[in-house]
Amino acid sequence: MGLLDNIRRNNLSDRTSRGAGLLQQQPMSNFLMSRHMEMPQGPPMPREDGGVKGPGWLGALRRKDGGYSGELTIGVDWGQGETYIPLLVPGLTDDEVRYLLDGNDNPKTIPESIMRKAVEHAQNRIRQGLSPYAQPK
Repeated sequence: MGLLDNIRRNNLSDRTSRGAGLLQQQPMSNFLMSRHMEMPQGPPMPREDGGVKGPGWLGALRRKDGGYSGELTIGVDWGQGETYIPLLVPGLTDDEVRYLLDGNDNPKTIPESIMRKAVEHAQNRIRQGLSPYAQPK
């Protein structure tokens, strides 16, 4: 069983984000600007890994259902127990972001291109000793 098969066996859950700070590594496309919204105010929400949820790499984005997402977390197992990583990462195309925001959150149907980009992004950050999640400035 391959890495992507292991990822798809885990449940995807929408880990909506609250908090301050937005790190962007690429200019925002017209599509992302049309979906971008201010973070709803409220107390910081904890993430499963013990961190505090933030706006994610792309900012708070409006979903098709009217809610918002900043991270869209999925659990992956690289042989050392489950690790949580964000799906909304730099490098996704507008179509890939739209796919996720439109409620297509079944790990078995997420396109391999999205999974690959999320895994590569997380692994690169972890190799550098950093969290796979965007951190407030």
